Amino acid sequence: MPDLGGIEPYSQMVGDLRKYAVHPHAVVPFAYDWRLSVRYNANLLADAAHRHLERWRSHQAHAQHMRDTGEDRPAQLLFVAHSMGGLLVRELFRIPGAADDVRAVLTAGTPFLGSVKSAVVLASGKAGAPWLPKKALREASRTMPGLYDLLPSYRCVWDGDDTRRLTVSDLTALGGDADLVIWL
Repeated sequence: MPDLGGIEPYSQMVGDLRKYAVHPHAVVPFAYDWRLSVRYNANLLADAAHRHLERWRSHQAHAQHMRDTGEDRPAQLLFVAHSMGGLLVRELFRIPGAADDVRAVLTAGTPFLGSVKSAVVLASGKAGAPWLPKKALREASRTMPGLYDLLPSYRCVWDGDDTRRLTVSDLTALGGDADLVIWL
C-alpha cells in the first residue's frame, strides 16, 4: 500500500529467512486478509502450503540438498507466524490432513487467548492505527469476522467484585454482531 513503506516488518523477516534457508525458494510468505475469519484464511493457508511444498520438493535445489546432506526424508513445512498468523496455523491443524507435512511451528506475539484490544476497537474504534477515523473503524470492525476471532476468551470483564468472560450480550452492547461470534 502507498505510504506504508517501513511500517510492516515482514519483508525484512522474509529476506532474513531466505538468506539462511537451504535456498531462497524454500521460503514463501503467505499474505491474507486479516478481516476475514481465521477458519477461512487457514483453509487458504493449507492450500498454499501444500502447493508450495509440492513445488519445493520438485525444485532442483531441494534435490541437491538431499544429495549433499544424505537426507532421506523429503522436505516438510516449517511455519513462522506472527500475531494472527499463529491463529491461522493453529486452525490449520484442525483441518484433516493439512498438518501431515508440518515439521515445526514458530509463533511470536500470537494472541492465542484473544486480545481485549479487539473489543476496544469494536466498542470505540480506538486502539487501531492512529490515522484511521475512529467512527469509521468502529463501523467497519463490526463486519469483520477476523476481529471477532481476536476477541478475548479469558476473564476480562469487570463485574462488580470479580471478572468474567465476555458474553454475546456484552458484545452486542458494544455494537457487535451476534451472528459473527462463534466461540462464546
